[in-house]
Amino acid sequence: MKTTAILLVCLCAAILPTAAQATADAGSALERQKSAYRQALAKLERDYKTRVAALPTQYIAALDSLEKSSRQKGSLDNVIAIRAEQKRFEKTKTVNEDDLVTEPPELRELQTKYRSRLTQYEIDKHKQVIAYANKQVTILDNLEKDLTKKGKLDEALAVRTEKDKVRSGPEYKNAEFVLADAEAQKKRTQAPEPEAAKATLPAWEQPGGPGVIIYKNGVPAGKSAEESVKRLDAIGYTDRSHDRRRIAGKFALVKKKGGEEGRYVLRAALACRSATDSVAKPTLVVDYYAKPAKISGHITADKLTRARRELIKLPNMIGQNKVILDTAGIPKPWDFYDVVISLFDGEAVLLYQVVPRSILADLAPAELPTEAHEVAHKPPEPPPEEAESDAAAQARIREEARREIQKVIERKKNEWRKRGRGRGRGR
Repeated sequence: MKTTAILLVCLCAAILPTAAQATADAGSALERQKSAYRQALAKLERDYKTRVAALPTQYIAALDSLEKSSRQKGSLDNVIAIRAEQKRFEKTKTVNEDDLVTEPPELRELQTKYRSRLTQYEIDKHKQVIAYANKQVTILDNLEKDLTKKGKLDEALAVRTEKDKVRSGPEYKNAEFVLADAEAQKKRTQAPEPEAAKATLPAWEQPGGPGVIIYKNGVPAGKSAEESVKRLDAIGYTDRSHDRRRIAGKFALVKKKGGEEGRYVLRAALACRSATDSVAKPTLVVDYYAKPAKISGHITADKLTRARRELIKLPNMIGQNKVILDTAGIPKPWDFYDVVISLFDGEAVLLYQVVPRSILADLAPAELPTEAHEVAHKPPEPPPEEAESDAAAQARIREEARREIQKVIERKKNEWRKRGRGRGRGR
C-alpha cells in the first residue's frame, strides 16, 4: 500500500511540471508572435518616415536642375516661377493642391510628382500593414487550432482575443480607411469626362463680357513685355460661400502697359475639384476697389471705393477642366487697392467667394448682382477733410499707444513694489 502511494506521488510530481511547462510554452509562443508583429510594424513606420524625409531634398534638387535648364534656355518667366516655388517650399515643406501652378508645365509636373510620391509612399505603407496583419492572423489562427486540439482551451481563447485585436486595432483600421479612400480618389480621377453633361447642361449663348478674354485652349498666352503678373497667393474665403469645397481657383493680378495709361486685369483659373462635378451657367463677379490717392495711415472699409464691377458669363464648368480668363479690369489712374471674387451658379447660388484682404470681406456681395457697375475714366479726388480725418486718426492711435505704454509701466512699478515689500517681510 505504501509503495502504491509513493508511486502516485511520484507520478503527480512528474505530470504537474509538464502541464505547467506546456501552459508556459503556449503563452511564450503567443508573446513571441505579438512581439514580432509589433517590431514589424515599428520597422515599417521607420522605413516610411525615412522615405518621406528624403522627399524634400529630392524635390529641391529637381527644382535646382529645372531652374538651371530654364536659365540655359533664356526663359526668364520660368526662372522667376521656379524661384518663387523654391522660396514657398522652404517655408512650408509641402506641396498642397492649392500650390499647383499652371505655368510653366515643367514645374507643375515636378509638383505633381512630389504629391504622387508622397501619396504612394503612404499607400505602400498601409498595404504592408494590411499584409502583415493578415499574416499575423493566419499564424495566430494556426496556433489557436493547435492549442484547441491539445485541449488547452484557455490558451486558445487568449490567442483568439489577440487575433481579434489585430483586425480591430488602429493600425489595421486606419490602413483600411486610407486604402479605400485612395481607391475612391483613383476612380474619381480616372472617371471619363461626362459627355452627357456637356450635352444636357444649359449654357450661355454668348459667354464672356466686354473686354473679357476666355482662353479656349485652357492655357493663357505667354506673358509679354507689355504686362507684369503677380500671383494672389494670400487669398481667403469669406463666410458667404455656399459650397466652396466644390471649386478650385487660382488668381493673378496683371498690369497691362498698353494704351495711354494701361490697366489692372485679373487673370482667373477656375475648375470643379471633382472630375464628376459640374456647374451650369456660372457667373463670375469681380469687384475692383480703390483707395483715395492722398490717403495715409490705417485704411478702413468705409474709405474704399468700388471702382468697377464686372459680371462675366463663364462657359459651363465640366469636371476638372479649367476655365481660364482675363477680365477687362480697370484703368491705372485709379489707386487700385484689391478685388473681391465671387462665383454664382445658374440658380444664383453663391458657390465660391474669396478676398485677398480680410477688410474686403464685409464689402463682398451676398447675392448675384443684377448689373455691372462702370466708373468714370478718372478717379475722383478725395475730399479735403479726408487728410484731416486721417491725421486725427493717427493722433488718436498715438495717444492710445502712449496710454497703453503708461499702463504697462505702472503695472511693472506695482509689481516691483510688491516684490520689495515681500523681501522686507522675509527679513
